[in-house]
Amino acid sequence: MKKVYFLLGLILIISCFSGIGQTSADLLGMGNAPGPAQPGDNGIEWNPAAMSPGNVFVLDLALLNTSIKSDSFDLMDVLEYGGLVEGSDSILTEEEVNAILDSIPDDGMSLYLNHTTRPKIIIGPVGLSVGVQGYGRGTLDKDIFTLLLKGNGQYIDLDGDISNPDPDKLISLSDTQTDVLVTGDVGATVSIPLQKISVIGEYFDEFYVGGSYHVVAGGYGNIGLTDDTDFYLAYGEADEDGIRTVNIFFADQTAVTEKFDEMEDGETLPILRGVYTLDPDNPTDTDFLGMGSAIDLGIYGRRGKLAFGLSSMNNGSLKFNNYQILEYGIVKDSTVSEQFTLPDEPIIRDGENPIKVPLPSRINAGVSYQFYRWLLVGLQASTVKNVSVNLDNNDQMIFTTKRNYELGAGVELNPIRILPLRAGIILTKNSLSYTTGLGLHLGPFKTDLGAAFNLKSASVGLNTSLEF
Repeated sequence: MKKVYFLLGLILIISCFSGIGQTSADLLGMGNAPGPAQPGDNGIEWNPAAMSPGNVFVLDLALLNTSIKSDSFDLMDVLEYGGLVEGSDSILTEEEVNAILDSIPDDGMSLYLNHTTRPKIIIGPVGLSVGVQGYGRGTLDKDIFTLLLKGNGQYIDLDGDISNPDPDKLISLSDTQTDVLVTGDVGATVSIPLQKISVIGEYFDEFYVGGSYHVVAGGYGNIGLTDDTDFYLAYGEADEDGIRTVNIFFADQTAVTEKFDEMEDGETLPILRGVYTLDPDNPTDTDFLGMGSAIDLGIYGRRGKLAFGLSSMNNGSLKFNNYQILEYGIVKDSTVSEQFTLPDEPIIRDGENPIKVPLPSRINAGVSYQFYRWLLVGLQASTVKNVSVNLDNNDQMIFTTKRNYELGAGVELNPIRILPLRAGIILTKNSLSYTTGLGLHLGPFKTDLGAAFNLKSASVGLNTSLEF
Protein backbone atom coordinates (compact mmCIF):
# COMPACT_ATOMS: atom_id res chain seq x y z
CA MET A 1 0.00 0.00 0.00
CA LYS A 2 1.37 3.46 -0.89
CA LYS A 3 2.26 5.43 2.21
CA VAL A 4 0.86 8.64 0.79
CA TYR A 5 -2.68 7.21 0.85
CA PHE A 6 -2.28 6.11 4.46
CA LEU A 7 -0.87 9.53 5.41
CA LEU A 8 -3.72 11.44 3.74
CA GLY A 9 -6.28 9.20 5.41
CA LEU A 10 -4.81 9.79 8.87
CA ILE A 11 -4.61 13.54 8.32
CA LEU A 12 -8.26 13.59 7.22
CA ILE A 13 -9.38 11.65 10.30
CA ILE A 14 -7.34 13.79 12.69
CA SER A 15 -8.40 17.09 11.10
CA CYS A 16 -12.06 16.17 11.52
CA PHE A 17 -11.50 16.04 15.29
CA SER A 18 -8.92 18.79 15.66
CA GLY A 19 -8.80 20.78 18.88
CA ILE A 20 -6.60 21.36 21.92
CA GLY A 21 -7.05 21.19 25.97
CA GLN A 22 -8.96 19.82 29.10
CA THR A 23 -9.44 21.09 32.66
CA SER A 24 -8.75 24.05 34.98
CA ALA A 25 -5.62 25.78 33.66
CA ASP A 26 -3.61 25.88 36.90
CA LEU A 27 -4.23 22.19 37.60
CA LEU A 28 -3.60 21.24 33.97
CA GLY A 29 -0.12 22.72 34.27
CA MET A 30 0.53 20.36 37.21
CA GLY A 31 -0.65 17.18 35.46
CA ASN A 32 -4.20 17.80 36.73
CA ALA A 33 -2.76 17.31 40.22
CA PRO A 34 -3.73 17.49 42.99
CA GLY A 35 -7.19 17.52 41.40
CA PRO A 36 -9.87 17.21 44.07
CA ALA A 37 -7.33 18.05 46.79
CA GLN A 38 -6.74 21.60 45.50
CA PRO A 39 -8.82 24.17 47.42
CA GLY A 40 -10.35 27.11 45.56
CA ASP A 41 -12.58 27.85 42.61
CA ASN A 42 -11.42 24.67 40.83
CA GLY A 43 -13.74 22.85 43.21
CA ILE A 44 -16.71 23.49 40.92
CA GLU A 45 -14.96 21.36 38.25
CA TRP A 46 -13.09 18.90 40.49
CA ASN A 47 -14.54 18.68 44.00
CA PRO A 48 -17.40 20.79 45.43
CA ALA A 49 -16.10 20.24 48.97
CA ALA A 50 -12.80 21.97 48.11
CA MET A 51 -14.49 25.12 46.81
CA SER A 52 -14.64 27.17 50.03
CA PRO A 53 -11.30 27.00 51.92
CA GLY A 54 -9.50 30.33 51.55
CA ASN A 55 -12.16 32.02 49.42
CA VAL A 56 -14.46 34.90 50.37
CA PHE A 57 -15.33 36.06 46.87
CA VAL A 58 -14.30 34.72 43.45
CA LEU A 59 -15.50 35.84 40.03
CA ASP A 60 -14.07 33.56 37.34
CA LEU A 61 -14.22 35.67 34.20
CA ALA A 62 -13.02 33.00 31.77
CA LEU A 63 -12.62 29.24 31.83
CA LEU A 64 -11.85 27.81 28.41
CA ASN A 65 -10.60 24.25 27.92
CA THR A 66 -10.42 22.05 24.83
CA SER A 67 -8.80 18.66 24.30
CA ILE A 68 -8.16 16.06 21.64
CA LYS A 69 -6.86 12.54 22.24
CA SER A 70 -6.18 9.46 20.14
CA ASP A 71 -5.75 6.02 21.67
CA SER A 72 -3.81 4.63 18.68
CA PHE A 73 -1.67 6.64 16.26
CA ASP A 74 0.67 9.38 17.33
CA LEU A 75 2.29 12.21 15.41
CA MET A 76 5.48 10.25 14.73
CA ASP A 77 3.41 7.37 13.32
CA VAL A 78 1.83 9.79 10.86
CA LEU A 79 5.25 11.11 9.80
CA GLU A 80 6.99 7.73 9.65
CA TYR A 81 4.23 5.71 7.99
CA GLY A 82 3.49 8.64 5.71
CA GLY A 83 7.01 8.38 4.28
CA LEU A 84 8.13 11.75 5.66
CA VAL A 85 10.95 10.42 7.85
CA GLU A 86 14.40 10.34 6.29
CA GLY A 87 15.28 6.88 5.03
CA SER A 88 11.70 5.64 4.57
CA ASP A 89 10.21 4.89 1.17
CA SER A 90 6.71 5.30 -0.23
CA ILE A 91 5.54 1.72 0.38
CA LEU A 92 4.44 0.27 3.72
CA THR A 93 6.42 -2.85 4.60
CA GLU A 94 4.85 -5.88 6.27
CA GLU A 95 6.64 -4.96 9.50
CA GLU A 96 5.19 -1.44 9.38
CA VAL A 97 1.69 -2.76 8.66
CA ASN A 98 1.89 -5.08 11.67
CA ALA A 99 3.19 -2.23 13.85
CA ILE A 100 0.23 -0.05 12.84
CA LEU A 101 -2.28 -2.82 13.59
CA ASP A 102 -0.61 -3.61 16.92
CA SER A 103 -1.08 0.04 17.99
CA ILE A 104 -4.86 -0.18 17.53
CA PRO A 105 -6.89 -1.56 20.49
CA ASP A 106 -9.08 -4.61 19.85
CA ASP A 107 -12.24 -2.51 20.22
CA GLY A 108 -11.10 -0.07 17.55
CA MET A 109 -9.30 3.25 17.18
CA SER A 110 -11.02 6.04 19.09
CA LEU A 111 -10.62 9.80 18.94
CA TYR A 112 -11.98 12.04 21.71
CA LEU A 113 -12.74 15.76 21.58
CA ASN A 114 -13.90 17.74 24.63
CA HIS A 115 -14.54 21.43 25.17
CA THR A 116 -15.68 23.32 28.28
CA THR A 117 -16.56 26.94 28.98
CA ARG A 118 -17.69 27.72 32.57
CA PRO A 119 -17.76 31.23 34.09
CA LYS A 120 -18.65 31.20 37.79
CA ILE A 121 -19.03 33.23 40.96
CA ILE A 122 -18.27 32.04 44.49
CA ILE A 123 -19.35 33.88 47.65
CA GLY A 124 -18.20 32.12 50.79
CA PRO A 125 -19.59 28.57 50.87
CA VAL A 126 -21.88 29.01 47.84
CA GLY A 127 -20.94 28.92 44.17
CA LEU A 128 -22.98 29.53 41.02
CA SER A 129 -21.85 28.58 37.52
CA VAL A 130 -23.03 28.44 33.93
CA GLY A 131 -21.41 25.85 31.70
CA VAL A 132 -21.31 24.81 28.06
CA GLN A 133 -19.71 21.46 27.25
CA GLY A 134 -19.14 19.55 24.06
CA TYR A 135 -18.15 15.88 23.97
CA GLY A 136 -17.30 13.98 20.80
CA ARG A 137 -16.01 10.48 20.12
CA GLY A 138 -15.41 8.53 16.95
CA THR A 139 -14.40 4.86 16.76
CA LEU A 140 -13.28 2.89 13.71
CA ASP A 141 -13.28 -0.90 13.99
CA LYS A 142 -9.84 -2.50 13.87
CA ASP A 143 -10.94 -4.80 11.05
CA ILE A 144 -11.38 -1.76 8.80
CA PHE A 145 -7.65 -1.04 9.10
CA THR A 146 -6.80 -4.72 8.61
CA LEU A 147 -8.82 -4.84 5.38
CA LEU A 148 -7.29 -1.55 4.23
CA LEU A 149 -3.69 -2.55 4.96
CA LYS A 150 -3.72 -6.32 4.36
CA GLY A 151 -6.61 -6.88 1.99
CA ASN A 152 -9.22 -9.61 2.38
CA GLY A 153 -6.94 -12.58 1.69
CA GLN A 154 -6.45 -13.60 5.31
CA TYR A 155 -10.21 -13.60 5.90
CA ILE A 156 -11.24 -15.91 3.06
CA ASP A 157 -12.18 -19.48 3.94
CA LEU A 158 -10.26 -21.44 1.35
CA ASP A 159 -12.55 -24.45 1.65
CA GLY A 160 -15.62 -22.37 0.90
CA ASP A 161 -17.35 -24.06 3.85
CA ILE A 162 -18.86 -21.69 6.41
CA SER A 163 -20.93 -24.27 8.32
CA ASN A 164 -18.28 -24.18 11.06
CA PRO A 165 -16.36 -20.94 10.42
CA ASP A 166 -13.03 -20.05 11.96
CA PRO A 167 -13.69 -17.22 14.49
CA ASP A 168 -10.36 -15.62 13.52
CA LYS A 169 -11.77 -15.01 10.04
CA LEU A 170 -14.76 -13.00 11.28
CA ILE A 171 -14.88 -9.45 9.92
CA SER A 172 -16.59 -7.26 12.50
CA LEU A 173 -17.42 -3.64 11.74
CA SER A 174 -20.00 -3.16 14.49
CA ASP A 175 -17.60 -1.25 16.78
CA THR A 176 -17.59 1.60 14.26
CA GLN A 177 -19.60 4.53 15.55
CA THR A 178 -19.47 8.22 16.34
CA ASP A 179 -21.41 10.20 18.92
CA VAL A 180 -21.66 13.85 19.92
CA LEU A 181 -23.18 15.35 23.08
CA VAL A 182 -23.55 19.11 23.57
CA THR A 183 -24.92 20.41 26.87
CA GLY A 184 -25.52 23.65 28.71
CA ASP A 185 -26.18 23.84 32.44
CA VAL A 186 -26.79 26.14 35.38
CA GLY A 187 -25.37 24.86 38.65
CA ALA A 188 -25.26 25.67 42.36
CA THR A 189 -22.52 24.39 44.68
CA VAL A 190 -22.38 24.31 48.49
CA SER A 191 -19.37 23.48 50.66
CA ILE A 192 -19.96 22.77 54.38
CA PRO A 193 -17.16 22.86 57.02
CA LEU A 194 -17.21 20.07 59.61
CA GLN A 195 -13.90 20.56 61.44
CA LYS A 196 -15.68 22.20 64.37
CA ILE A 197 -17.21 18.83 65.22
CA SER A 198 -14.87 17.61 67.92
CA VAL A 199 -14.37 14.07 66.65
CA ILE A 200 -13.42 15.44 63.21
CA GLY A 201 -11.47 18.48 64.42
CA GLU A 202 -9.28 16.17 66.47
CA TYR A 203 -7.75 14.80 63.26
CA PHE A 204 -8.20 17.58 60.67
CA ASP A 205 -7.43 21.29 60.57
CA GLU A 206 -9.99 21.60 57.75
CA PHE A 207 -12.66 19.14 56.68
CA TYR A 208 -15.43 19.92 54.20
CA VAL A 209 -18.20 18.04 52.48
CA GLY A 210 -19.80 19.50 49.39
CA GLY A 211 -22.24 18.97 46.60
CA SER A 212 -23.48 20.54 43.39
CA TYR A 213 -26.75 20.33 41.52
CA HIS A 214 -26.95 21.22 37.82
CA VAL A 215 -30.00 21.69 35.62
CA VAL A 216 -28.87 20.44 32.21
CA ALA A 217 -30.22 20.81 28.67
CA GLY A 218 -28.64 19.53 25.48
CA GLY A 219 -28.62 17.64 22.23
CA TYR A 220 -27.24 14.25 21.24
CA GLY A 221 -26.38 12.30 18.12
CA ASN A 222 -25.06 8.78 17.56
CA ILE A 223 -24.55 6.81 14.38
CA GLY A 224 -23.00 3.36 14.03
CA LEU A 225 -22.96 0.09 12.16
CA THR A 226 -25.21 -2.74 13.36
CA ASP A 227 -24.30 -6.29 14.35
CA ASP A 228 -25.48 -7.37 10.90
CA THR A 229 -22.21 -5.96 9.55
CA ASP A 230 -20.31 -8.91 11.08
CA PHE A 231 -19.59 -11.34 8.24
CA TYR A 232 -17.35 -14.02 6.76
CA LEU A 233 -15.87 -14.40 3.28
CA ALA A 234 -15.68 -17.78 1.50
CA TYR A 235 -14.93 -18.99 -2.00
CA GLY A 236 -17.89 -19.91 -4.15
CA GLU A 237 -18.13 -22.29 -7.10
CA ALA A 238 -15.62 -21.86 -9.92
CA ASP A 239 -16.86 -20.45 -13.22
CA GLU A 240 -16.12 -21.94 -16.63
CA ASP A 241 -12.67 -20.34 -16.60
CA GLY A 242 -11.88 -21.90 -13.24
CA ILE A 243 -12.11 -18.61 -11.36
CA ARG A 244 -13.82 -18.84 -7.99
CA THR A 245 -15.87 -15.95 -6.73
CA VAL A 246 -15.82 -14.70 -3.13
CA ASN A 247 -19.17 -14.73 -1.34
CA ILE A 248 -20.24 -12.85 1.78
CA PHE A 249 -21.92 -14.73 4.63
CA PHE A 250 -23.29 -12.97 7.68
CA ALA A 251 -21.91 -14.10 11.03
CA ASP A 252 -25.39 -15.30 11.98
CA GLN A 253 -26.55 -16.22 8.51
CA THR A 254 -29.58 -18.15 9.77
CA ALA A 255 -30.88 -15.23 11.82
CA VAL A 256 -30.36 -12.77 8.96
CA THR A 257 -32.08 -15.12 6.50
CA GLU A 258 -35.03 -15.51 8.86
CA LYS A 259 -35.30 -11.73 9.23
CA PHE A 260 -35.18 -11.31 5.48
CA ASP A 261 -37.80 -14.02 4.87
CA GLU A 262 -40.19 -12.34 7.30
CA MET A 263 -39.79 -8.95 5.66
CA GLU A 264 -42.21 -7.58 3.11
CA ASP A 265 -41.06 -6.04 -0.14
CA GLY A 266 -39.84 -2.51 0.54
CA GLU A 267 -38.79 -3.19 4.16
CA THR A 268 -35.21 -2.45 5.22
CA LEU A 269 -32.67 -4.61 7.04
CA PRO A 270 -30.52 -1.88 8.64
CA ILE A 271 -26.75 -2.06 8.46
CA LEU A 272 -26.35 1.51 9.72
CA ARG A 273 -28.50 3.13 12.39
CA GLY A 274 -28.39 6.45 14.17
CA VAL A 275 -30.37 8.60 16.57
CA TYR A 276 -30.22 12.38 16.74
CA THR A 277 -32.13 15.07 18.56
CA LEU A 278 -32.58 17.60 15.80
CA ASP A 279 -35.34 18.42 13.34
CA PRO A 280 -33.51 19.15 10.03
CA ASP A 281 -36.47 21.19 8.82
CA ASN A 282 -36.45 23.32 11.98
CA PRO A 283 -33.03 23.16 13.73
CA THR A 284 -34.08 25.65 16.41
CA ASP A 285 -37.05 23.56 17.56
CA THR A 286 -36.58 23.33 21.34
CA ASP A 287 -38.96 20.36 21.55
CA PHE A 288 -35.97 18.22 20.54
CA LEU A 289 -33.85 19.42 23.47
CA GLY A 290 -33.14 16.88 26.18
CA MET A 291 -33.62 17.92 29.80
CA GLY A 292 -32.07 16.46 32.91
CA SER A 293 -29.86 17.07 35.91
CA ALA A 294 -26.46 16.18 37.32
CA ILE A 295 -25.07 15.86 40.85
CA ASP A 296 -21.50 16.29 42.15
CA LEU A 297 -20.39 15.03 45.58
CA GLY A 298 -17.06 15.31 47.38
CA ILE A 299 -15.02 15.52 50.56
CA TYR A 300 -11.89 17.56 51.29
CA GLY A 301 -9.58 17.42 54.30
CA ARG A 302 -6.32 19.01 55.41
CA ARG A 303 -4.02 18.25 58.31
CA GLY A 304 -1.02 20.55 58.50
CA LYS A 305 0.68 20.61 55.10
CA LEU A 306 -1.06 17.48 53.80
CA ALA A 307 -4.43 17.67 52.01
CA PHE A 308 -6.63 15.09 50.28
CA GLY A 309 -9.84 15.05 48.28
CA LEU A 310 -12.32 12.57 46.81
CA SER A 311 -15.15 13.39 44.43
CA SER A 312 -17.74 11.92 42.09
CA MET A 313 -18.70 14.38 39.35
CA ASN A 314 -21.40 14.86 36.70
CA ASN A 315 -23.65 11.98 37.73
CA GLY A 316 -26.84 12.34 35.72
CA SER A 317 -28.54 11.97 32.36
CA LEU A 318 -30.60 13.75 29.73
CA LYS A 319 -34.06 12.56 28.74
CA PHE A 320 -35.20 13.06 25.15
CA ASN A 321 -38.90 12.77 24.38
CA ASN A 322 -38.47 13.83 20.76
CA TYR A 323 -35.76 12.53 18.44
CA GLN A 324 -35.32 11.03 15.01
CA ILE A 325 -34.02 7.66 13.86
CA LEU A 326 -31.89 7.26 10.75
CA GLU A 327 -31.55 3.86 9.06
CA TYR A 328 -29.76 2.70 5.94
CA GLY A 329 -29.56 -0.89 4.80
CA ILE A 330 -30.69 -3.64 2.45
CA VAL A 331 -34.19 -3.21 1.02
CA LYS A 332 -36.06 -6.40 0.15
CA ASP A 333 -37.11 -6.48 -3.50
CA SER A 334 -38.34 -9.79 -4.89
CA THR A 335 -38.58 -8.34 -8.41
CA VAL A 336 -34.79 -8.45 -8.91
CA SER A 337 -32.58 -11.53 -9.05
CA GLU A 338 -30.55 -10.53 -5.96
CA GLN A 339 -33.80 -10.18 -3.97
CA PHE A 340 -32.62 -6.87 -2.53
CA THR A 341 -31.61 -3.35 -3.53
CA LEU A 342 -29.61 -0.56 -1.92
CA PRO A 343 -31.58 2.70 -1.51
CA ASP A 344 -30.36 6.10 -2.66
CA GLU A 345 -31.24 7.74 0.65
CA PRO A 346 -31.57 6.63 4.28
CA ILE A 347 -34.91 6.26 6.02
CA ILE A 348 -35.64 8.92 8.66
CA ARG A 349 -38.51 8.48 11.10
CA ASP A 350 -39.62 9.83 14.46
CA GLY A 351 -38.70 7.93 17.62
CA GLU A 352 -41.62 6.68 19.70
CA ASN A 353 -40.26 5.94 23.19
CA PRO A 354 -38.23 8.43 25.27
CA ILE A 355 -34.48 7.76 25.53
CA LYS A 356 -32.06 8.62 28.33
CA VAL A 357 -28.45 9.52 27.58
CA PRO A 358 -26.04 9.28 30.55
CA LEU A 359 -23.69 12.23 30.99
CA PRO A 360 -19.91 11.61 31.01
CA SER A 361 -19.08 11.04 34.70
CA ARG A 362 -15.80 11.22 36.56
CA ILE A 363 -14.40 9.87 39.85
CA ASN A 364 -11.36 11.72 41.25
CA ALA A 365 -8.89 11.19 44.08
CA GLY A 366 -5.96 13.44 44.96
CA VAL A 367 -3.40 14.41 47.59
CA SER A 368 -1.10 17.42 47.96
CA TYR A 369 1.74 18.45 50.24
CA GLN A 370 2.79 22.09 50.81
CA PHE A 371 6.49 21.62 51.57
CA TYR A 372 7.06 25.37 51.77
CA ARG A 373 5.00 28.45 51.01
CA TRP A 374 6.54 28.45 47.53
CA LEU A 375 6.55 24.67 46.86
CA LEU A 376 3.45 22.52 46.32
CA VAL A 377 3.51 18.89 45.14
CA GLY A 378 0.40 16.95 44.11
CA LEU A 379 -0.82 13.56 42.89
CA GLN A 380 -4.19 12.62 41.39
CA ALA A 381 -6.00 9.62 39.91
CA SER A 382 -9.26 9.68 38.01
CA THR A 383 -11.53 7.61 35.81
CA VAL A 384 -13.99 8.93 33.22
CA LYS A 385 -16.98 6.93 32.01
CA ASN A 386 -18.44 7.71 28.57
CA VAL A 387 -21.68 6.01 27.56
CA SER A 388 -23.02 5.95 23.99
CA VAL A 389 -26.68 5.22 23.23
CA ASN A 390 -28.15 3.75 20.06
CA LEU A 391 -31.22 1.62 19.27
CA ASP A 392 -31.61 -2.02 18.22
CA ASN A 393 -33.98 -3.38 15.59
CA ASN A 394 -36.86 -3.10 18.07
CA ASP A 395 -35.99 0.51 18.95
CA GLN A 396 -34.76 -0.57 22.38
CA MET A 397 -31.79 1.32 23.84
CA ILE A 398 -28.28 -0.14 23.49
CA PHE A 399 -25.58 1.25 25.81
CA THR A 400 -21.87 1.15 24.94
CA THR A 401 -19.54 2.11 27.81
CA LYS A 402 -15.89 3.14 27.60
CA ARG A 403 -13.73 4.02 30.60
CA ASN A 404 -10.56 6.08 30.51
CA TYR A 405 -8.09 6.07 33.40
CA GLU A 406 -5.57 8.75 34.32
CA LEU A 407 -2.76 9.32 36.81
CA GLY A 408 -1.17 12.72 37.27
CA ALA A 409 1.67 14.28 39.26
CA GLY A 410 2.92 17.84 39.39
CA VAL A 411 4.74 20.60 41.17
CA GLU A 412 4.14 24.34 41.59
CA LEU A 413 6.99 26.77 42.30
CA ASN A 414 5.99 30.26 43.45
CA PRO A 415 9.00 32.01 45.00
CA ILE A 416 7.90 35.57 44.09
CA ARG A 417 4.16 35.05 44.63
CA ILE A 418 3.02 36.83 41.47
CA LEU A 419 4.41 34.31 38.96
CA PRO A 420 3.70 30.66 39.84
CA LEU A 421 5.44 28.13 37.58
CA ARG A 422 4.05 24.63 37.11
CA ALA A 423 5.10 21.31 35.57
CA GLY A 424 3.80 17.76 35.65
CA ILE A 425 2.97 14.52 33.86
CA ILE A 426 -0.27 12.71 32.98
CA LEU A 427 -0.20 8.94 32.48
CA THR A 428 -3.08 7.20 30.67
CA LYS A 429 -3.50 3.63 29.44
CA ASN A 430 -1.23 4.04 26.44
CA SER A 431 0.37 7.47 26.63
CA LEU A 432 2.43 9.80 28.78
CA SER A 433 1.81 13.56 28.54
CA TYR A 434 4.05 16.34 29.78
CA THR A 435 2.38 19.43 31.22
CA THR A 436 3.46 22.96 31.92
CA GLY A 437 1.85 26.18 33.02
CA LEU A 438 2.28 29.56 34.60
CA GLY A 439 0.21 32.23 36.28
CA LEU A 440 0.21 35.99 36.64
CA HIS A 441 -1.26 36.95 40.03
CA LEU A 442 -1.46 40.72 40.60
CA GLY A 443 -3.38 41.37 43.78
CA PRO A 444 -6.97 40.15 43.31
CA PHE A 445 -6.50 39.60 39.56
CA LYS A 446 -5.29 36.16 38.53
CA THR A 447 -4.65 34.68 35.10
CA ASP A 448 -3.43 31.10 34.60
CA LEU A 449 -2.37 29.22 31.49
CA GLY A 450 -1.80 25.47 31.25
CA ALA A 451 -0.94 22.98 28.53
CA ALA A 452 -0.46 19.23 28.22
CA PHE A 453 1.02 17.54 25.20
CA ASN A 454 2.39 14.31 23.78
CA LEU A 455 2.39 12.72 20.36
CA LYS A 456 -1.18 11.41 20.77
CA SER A 457 -2.98 14.26 22.49
CA ALA A 458 -2.90 17.96 23.27
CA SER A 459 -4.67 20.18 25.80
CA VAL A 460 -4.71 23.87 26.71
CA GLY A 461 -6.61 25.85 29.31
CA LEU A 462 -7.10 29.47 30.33
CA ASN A 463 -8.48 30.93 33.57
CA THR A 464 -8.93 34.60 34.46
CA SER A 465 -10.47 35.49 37.82
CA LEU A 466 -10.97 38.16 40.43
CA GLU A 467 -10.44 36.82 43.99
CA PHE A 468 -10.63 38.27 47.51
